Amino acid sequence: MAQEKGQHAVTGEVYGDSNSPTSSAHAVNLFHIGQSVIPLYGPWKFQVGDSPVDPVKHTPLWAQANFDDSGWEIVSLAPESAQRITRPSEPEIVPGWTAKGHADYSGFAWYRIHLHLETHPSESLALAVSNQVNDAYQVYINGQSMGSFGDLTASRPVSYYPQPMLFPFVARENSPSGQVIAFRVWMDSKTLDTTDQSGGLRAAPLMGEDNAIAVVHQVRWLELIRSYSPFVIDAFSFALLAIMTFSFILFDRSDRVYPWMGIALILMAAYSALGAFDLWTQHLSILQDQLLVRCTIGPLAYAAWFMVWWEWFHRKKPAWMPIAATGMAIAYMVSKGSALSLAFKFRSVANAFDDLSLIASLIFFTLLSSIVIQGIRRRGVEGWLVLPAIILLAIPAIQDQPLFLHLAPSWTVFDTEITLPEVANIVLAVVVALLLLRRLLLSVRRHRLIELDAKRAQLQSDFVAAVSHEFRSPLTTLRTITDLLVQGRIGDEARRQQSYVFLDRETIRLQNLVEDLLDFGRMESGRKQYRMAPCDPFQLARAAVTDLSEQAEAEGFHIETNLNGAGARIHADEEALRRAIRNLLENAMKYSPQCRTVWVDGELNAHRVSISVRDQGMGIDVSEQRAVFQKFFRGDAAKKAGINGTGIGLAMVQQISEAMGGEIRLQSEVGVGSTFTLLLPLVEEQERRQYGEDSRSRR
Repeated sequence: MAQEKGQHAVTGEVYGDSNSPTSSAHAVNLFHIGQSVIPLYGPWKFQVGDSPVDPVKHTPLWAQANFDDSGWEIVSLAPESAQRITRPSEPEIVPGWTAKGHADYSGFAWYRIHLHLETHPSESLALAVSNQVNDAYQVYINGQSMGSFGDLTASRPVSYYPQPMLFPFVARENSPSGQVIAFRVWMDSKTLDTTDQSGGLRAAPLMGEDNAIAVVHQVRWLELIRSYSPFVIDAFSFALLAIMTFSFILFDRSDRVYPWMGIALILMAAYSALGAFDLWTQHLSILQDQLLVRCTIGPLAYAAWFMVWWEWFHRKKPAWMPIAATGMAIAYMVSKGSALSLAFKFRSVANAFDDLSLIASLIFFTLLSSIVIQGIRRRGVEGWLVLPAIILLAIPAIQDQPLFLHLAPSWTVFDTEITLPEVANIVLAVVVALLLLRRLLLSVRRHRLIELDAKRAQLQSDFVAAVSHEFRSPLTTLRTITDLLVQGRIGDEARRQQSYVFLDRETIRLQNLVEDLLDFGRMESGRKQYRMAPCDPFQLARAAVTDLSEQAEAEGFHIETNLNGAGARIHADEEALRRAIRNLLENAMKYSPQCRTVWVDGELNAHRVSISVRDQGMGIDVSEQRAVFQKFFRGDAAKKAGINGTGIGLAMVQQISEAMGGEIRLQSEVGVGSTFTLLLPLVEEQERRQYGEDSRSRR
């Protein structure tokens, strides 16, 4: 391509008085085409109204080459020099006829230009028309129709969203030098409301060698696709969010927000996708697109959003609000559809329906805003988080109202024009995604709490059953022996003495159980008072072994002690530590059905003492080793084996060890056994820790 748009091959010469609109001579432009692309700036002849039809040729008279247009207005499509654009993908936009003396006119108008071309016989020419034409048009070259954009044959002309078009240029054989190009243009009355610069050809058509024109046409199409790519981004974002929302139903089927939000997002995705589809194709006219997208899909989407926020804040009353919102959405659909359908013939009636649609939309958003206001009052932060989404939803619906006149209609980002509704939709997708993730996290947290409450309730139920069993066994034994003694059925003195010993042991067992339960209650409520004093930990361990010696012997167990560390001193509550060691010993005997030996080991090092209770019993699975110190927890193996227990023994041991500045550790293997080790700091280590804490607090 030798030259681009805006660069003439040869300076055009104009024949006739171009300054006189009533000149009888035609204004003729002389061009040497070559391989250049030349904008047809004019002068053009212009006339409002429509052409009569030739009764013989059945073609418009104003399209014929020999028609006398000397009485028509003369207009130029050349932009001011400061607005010239050198890139062929961007048409040089000029004001339309509404800015040139026909401010309130809509309907048909004609443009004609006379050309004198000097081209090589082998050259094929073409004509490129930009998307800056309001709204539909037909192209005639020397009286012959070359094609159209839109359908001007219907009683109400059909227009599409503007697109670049390419037409072949067929020169007259009998007069190859003198050519006439005519445009029959139609503008809808609704276009008058969009801008005061509308009407007819808004940019000069390009003419040139067909290959060069085809390149320009292709570049313009790529630019059109790129400029409306935000619609595709919006559609993809909303579709992805819809899929994500519906997947959330699998996590929480009780939350009615997810189905409504999924429906709303699907409608939003369809709204944006159809916007791009209709801009890039001619399958739906502007009227059909507005009836389908703006009058049907849009209101349905807003009605679905109303239900989203209604369910979001768990609203139940007033019950009429969802009905009223649905009614306003339907009223908007009917009134807006009526306005679009009647605008061609009954503009005043259409304006009245437009006003009704505005009233319906304002009432709808008032109802929607009331939900959010109540949500802010009742839910605080959550209501404020929803407010941006409501504002973003309202922008596309009321962008044309006076409230938004001070806002820029579009911005250019990376050479792509982005409109206010497109920006609002992109931000809305981000806000909705964040709200969804937050709701999902809260839902997961709520379900975890429910599961924990159910698990805790089950554990407490098991605890009550276990405690009842622990009490029932010794009480049954006590009642049986007591009845035998009262009835005098134990006559032998030796057997009576044995019964007294058994009664004493079971009574002590019940007393220890009651004390454990009372102590556990004090620990849980924080009312447990420890009487800390220096003591010998190994001596306390021996005392705990002595406490259980009779029970161990009765159950066939042998407790071996290996306590090395004479002179070790720790700060501890003697009774509490003794009870902790006794609990470890009872557990070791309870969960050792085969090996009847339990080992108690003690060691002393530089800073602390360790007291270990070791068995060769069932062992504890790795997955349960952290949980065994939780209150009411009992392992699966113990439950399957039918071993009774309250589930509070190890929890008490852990609390006691931590109260004394120590810790408890567990080493266990299923089928091998378990070792519980109490690690307690020496008196000197506790004093050193206390001194360090006091020093830090003084700082």
